[in-house]
Amino acid sequence: MTPWLLVAGDLTPLGGMDTANHALARYLASRGAEVHVVTHRAWPDLRDLPSLTVHDVWRPFDRHVLGSPLLSRAGRQLWRRLRTRGGRAVVNGGNCRMAAANWVHYVHAAYTPAVAGASARCAKGWLTHRRDLAAEREALRAARVVICNSRRTARDVIERVGVDEARVAVVYYGTDAGRFPPITPGERADGRALLGASHD
Repeated sequence: MTPWLLVAGDLTPLGGMDTANHALARYLASRGAEVHVVTHRAWPDLRDLPSLTVHDVWRPFDRHVLGSPLLSRAGRQLWRRLRTRGGRAVVNGGNCRMAAANWVHYVHAAYTPAVAGASARCAKGWLTHRRDLAAEREALRAARVVICNSRRTARDVIERVGVDEARVAVVYYGTDAGRFPPITPGERADGRALLGASHD
């Protein structure tokens, strides 16, 4: 059976990219696939899945800037073993450079950090941003395919990072119907009334 590798900072159901990565890992493992996750934090339900192995990576002082190089190194080391078995891998943005699928949730090149002044904290913010930009550029250009969570993200990847459009695909996040069921006409009317919106 083809093994899967997922490299992600956090795999939790708490929101955003963490939820998306958590859902992907859970889906693959629930179908019986051999799944390996390289992460700083995995939710307990993933650890209980028999076909999923969590490879924990230390994040010193719970700081991204210190943990991200360790995450990247651990991901590449495990990938060297799994790819000889025909493995498939999914990484996120600049977190790990490899010729695999890169699932982009956020584009560092599209944003400028809100730092001002000449303090050590501001300098650290700029240096971290520059490091993240370089890692993102290298990882996205090395990827076989870049999967973006929106058309806007895809445009940023193409225009700001320089990824060939032919290697970019857009896949929007799904919605958990159990947590976010369709609203009823009454709920919609109550919401409009609360906002003072017209019913037209």
